[in-house]
Amino acid sequence: MCQALLALDARFHDVQPRHPRGGKDGGRDLEARLTDGRSVWAGIGFRNSATDSAADRKWVKKKFSNDLTRALEVAPELKAFVFITNVELTIGERDALTRMAKRRGIDFVDVLHRERLRILLDSPDGLAARYQYLGISLSEEEQAAFFARWGTQIEQVISRQFAALDRKLMGLEFQQACGEVLRSLQVTIRLKRAMTPAEIGHFRATLRMMDYLGESPLLHTELIIRSEEEDITTDKKGIISWGVWVTPNGITGKIRDDVSTHSTNDPDSEKWVRARLSSFRSTYSAPVTQLRFGTDINGVMRHEYPIPKLGELHGCILVLLATNPLAAEVGSCELTANGYVVFESFRDELDDGYIRSPKVEDLWPDPLTSQEAAVPWLRVGRGIIDLRSATPRRRGPTSKRHA
Repeated sequence: MCQALLALDARFHDVQPRHPRGGKDGGRDLEARLTDGRSVWAGIGFRNSATDSAADRKWVKKKFSNDLTRALEVAPELKAFVFITNVELTIGERDALTRMAKRRGIDFVDVLHRERLRILLDSPDGLAARYQYLGISLSEEEQAAFFARWGTQIEQVISRQFAALDRKLMGLEFQQACGEVLRSLQVTIRLKRAMTPAEIGHFRATLRMMDYLGESPLLHTELIIRSEEEDITTDKKGIISWGVWVTPNGITGKIRDDVSTHSTNDPDSEKWVRARLSSFRSTYSAPVTQLRFGTDINGVMRHEYPIPKLGELHGCILVLLATNPLAAEVGSCELTANGYVVFESFRDELDDGYIRSPKVEDLWPDPLTSQEAAVPWLRVGRGIIDLRSATPRRRGPTSKRHA
């Protein structure tokens, strides 16, 4: 209890007990530090069934002297000493104890007698210690004072504890999820403003995911989206298609895009460089604020291709490429895998730059017309998937359709 009460005094911090269950205490029952950094030792002199008699006061004076002597024997450089007692002392008696300590080189002396302890215990700050150590219930007025003083802090502590527990559970859940095979990949490109099909015009965009650490069975994964209709202003609708191409790690050869007839028993099955994992097509007419594309990886695809586990995406390098005017309107980019946001970059983190490549097909797996191939690419942003420094947040189920 004395430790809790001393800690309520703003002059003291880092209050620590020496031997609360008995034993050699090295000259002090409590040890703390003053606000100026000096070490302060405290002795405790509690008398059983104290009546404030002359014998009680004489006992306190002797206990104070003995505790101070012992403290100075252990630490001759000590300059601060506190004594706590449940015996009520007069002002003259307290002054006498203070003079005794100062004659022995103590600069800071304080005697906490019974009345001061009572005031501390009956204050809003001390009500918890009073109930915990003395079992004295709180009246309705005291309860109101206690919660007025500590209610917000208690709520914050509870909230922090629950938040910390949630983070730990989310971390454990994600560690387990890292061992699961990749089930879905979704890219969301958010635009700075709502744009109509006519404003967007012809566009292409791709998020390239490259594994340079060798942890994934896929060397490259390309999530692509493009407009298909040349004149999109006639009926004010746009036609877009998107898909996912993969390049298995360590496999070389020709491009394959016929996933429906491909078989793992095919003698040519180990000769592809790129393979189309999925493709979709859709139309849109209303102004859009984001483009969302990707794929759900079903059981057939998992048998056809070496699909990585979620945790194997760690360390993959991402590059977001797009053509203008779409590139200039990109506000942020997000990659979600198995419902986890594994990468997110905002406009002030994105970097613009023209990409000069000797072969357009190096940046786009589908055939392009000469006019389309002449449109310059812009690198909108790049980054690295980091699954270990923090737990990615979860997203709810999302559709592959643009929104």
